[in-house]
Amino acid sequence: MSDSAGAVAAAHPEDGEVQRPPEFLDRLVVPAHVLADTLTGLALGRDREMLAYWIGAALPHDSRGRSRALVTTVAFPRITSGYDFFQLVPGQMGLITGWCADRDLWVLAQVHSHPTDEPHSQADEAWPASTRPGFLSIVVPYFAHLSTLREPGWRVHEALGGGRWREVDPSERVEILDNVWLPGATT
Repeated sequence: MSDSAGAVAAAHPEDGEVQRPPEFLDRLVVPAHVLADTLTGLALGRDREMLAYWIGAALPHDSRGRSRALVTTVAFPRITSGYDFFQLVPGQMGLITGWCADRDLWVLAQVHSHPTDEPHSQADEAWPASTRPGFLSIVVPYFAHLSTLREPGWRVHEALGGGRWREVDPSERVEILDNVWLPGATT
């Protein structure tokens, strides 16, 4: 994943201005349909690791003053992968960040599968999409085959800067936004 620096800042070609990502984000708000698409895409790898990026935009602070962002899109870049590794195909990060810049969106987190329920690997920490403090790297075990919307079973890791990471409580950093079905909506 040698072109990962593109995830840190995206350029708007029309004005040459470099746009910075949103401030440190306390929470990612993930609609259930985005999570469903993510888990389905990761599981398509069958017995090999897969990679996705959650893309979105900042939201106003919540009532407790926490900074938030809404994940609007899941992107599945081209990768080469096997049972216990993946590698981003050169140029993919640039395509994703360019797509984001054209829409005033950001890569908010990387989500990838692992063969077992294991923490962040050394490779995960050496080649993330972004190293900005607060960036999240989410690991979905068992190639996402046992994950559901209610129980994704993931591990969430936060970049601290300087190549350091820590595992955080998923419920503190990721909020799954359920679909809303109002009474009588299906009649």
